Amino acid sequence: MFDLNAALAELPVLEFQDGDVIVAEGKKANAIYFLKSGQVAVEREGERVADINEFGFAFGDVATLMDHPALTESRADGLVSAYVVHDAEAFLLERPELLLHLARGMARKVNFMASYLTDIKKQYADEGGHLGMVNEVLNSFLHTKH
Repeated sequence: MFDLNAALAELPVLEFQDGDVIVAEGKKANAIYFLKSGQVAVEREGERVADINEFGFAFGDVATLMDHPALTESRADGLVSAYVVHDAEAFLLERPELLLHLARGMARKVNFMASYLTDIKKQYADEGGHLGMVNEVLNSFLHTKH
């Protein structure tokens, strides 16, 4: 059985103070972080969109693995300790159990976003004008090949 504690124990730990930016929105991410303790606020354009407070939950993963600037900012909300992986691809390829853990976390993020987008579609389905276009825009986004 996979032991997340053991898998992360070999990684270096970074400590962050309240308000420290761990992953900066719009900047290239160079590491994946796994929360050890504390809480991380996730913000997009200054709006708080999520809190991470679950041991082992990853952040910085999407931007790092896709090699593009982060879409959100991850900021310490109080004292935070996080395990850090700098050479993510090589590290994860050698640890399939941890890669699966990361994939499950990403699946949770996708599930959350899909639920949220479905909610938005339902709310604006019968609206006229520019709000009515939300349904069309989301349908086009969901059916676009990336």
